[in-house]
Amino acid sequence: MSEPSDSPVVPAGPPRSAALSALLAARAEGTGVGFPAAVRSHVLADPTGALADAGAWGSAPGDGERLVALEVLGALSSPWSPARSEQVLPVLLEQAAAAAAALQEDLRWVAAKVLAHAGPTAVAALVALTRDPDGDVRWQAVSSLPLAAGSPPAAEAVRGLLAALADEDAEVRDQAVFGLGLQLDVDTSDVRDALAAHLDDERGDTAAQAARALAQRGDERVLEVLARRLDPPDEESLADLEDGWVEAAADLADPRLLPALQALRARTDLDEAVLEEVDTAIARCSAAV
Repeated sequence: MSEPSDSPVVPAGPPRSAALSALLAARAEGTGVGFPAAVRSHVLADPTGALADAGAWGSAPGDGERLVALEVLGALSSPWSPARSEQVLPVLLEQAAAAAAALQEDLRWVAAKVLAHAGPTAVAALVALTRDPDGDVRWQAVSSLPLAAGSPPAAEAVRGLLAALADEDAEVRDQAVFGLGLQLDVDTSDVRDALAAHLDDERGDTAAQAARALAQRGDERVLEVLARRLDPPDEESLADLEDGWVEAAADLADPRLLPALQALRARTDLDEAVLEEVDTAIARCSAAV
């Protein structure tokens, strides 16, 4: 966000129908590349007008207009935006709060996405969305929480991610492990214990992320798990190494892992990327002798 300027940004005004039609058309074609690019262009062309548009479109009766308004507000609150954050965020928070209570899942999902840029003031709304009945909405809220949590992270954000570790949806749990363990700089016994509970998660990549998070915190509970994972008994287990187990060994940098790593290095069925990770892990563990 840029520094405040002397030019006020007016948060309300008549909708510019041509711009709205163009953005609705871009969204109808898909949300991959074209729609975000169209939103960005709209914001950069006239930040003041874009905020006025979002204020008007957000109060429209149609879900499409409200979705576009939220996307524009999310862009206006992005780090690259020239708009004044103190005038964008109140509008964003108001519209996101309304969208979070909407019946349409798409509105709740977009609200969870754009709140990532709103900072700690959005944490309470995001935590509420981590309990949404729709799994996709919960996943997006969990993805946004670390980005909005602040530094140091808000305690409510940490509690929200800890709760998400027990979500019924494996994708949500996976994202919670990643956010809490690898995105946030927080190291408490509660966090370590919660991450350790996922070392044997049914999803191998989730377990590997938990291992990396604990290794980065120097938690020796990961040592036995790593030694086992670095000795893959079959092709499936060998493929699982790409999930991050070797990186976790490098993060822990414990010499006791050297026998397993050296045995792994001697295999002839590792691909080049894994071999490079093994060499890095051996170097780090050797340096700790």
